[in-house]
Amino acid sequence: MFSDVVKVDSKGRITIPAALRLLLNISDGEKLILIFDENSNKIEIRLPKPGNTLMCNDVIDKNTLLEIIKKFNANIISCRCKDDHCSLYYCRIFIELNDNKNEFIKRFPGVRCIE
Repeated sequence: MFSDVVKVDSKGRITIPAALRLLLNISDGEKLILIFDENSNKIEIRLPKPGNTLMCNDVIDKNTLLEIIKKFNANIISCRCKDDHCSLYYCRIFIELNDNKNEFIKRFPGVRCIE
């Protein structure tokens, strides 16, 4: 396990220690995903796999959301009810797709995601 103390600068940035960048093979300009767990008050840093990672940010109906959770390796970053009946949810989802990215895109064409 690796731990270190980092400072936040005036623009809200942190520096990932050189040893950790080396261990994780993080290069300059590489995108990372930060996931905040409100229950444990922890921030998790994930390295997206090129071409196999989607970040979705959209309003999703309950059945579609349940299907995404069951079928794909989806990590819910945040989801909250958009209407009074919780039939629609405003969600931010991080999805790691093995080899089925095209299947996801075909199956859920209305869900806005970026790689």
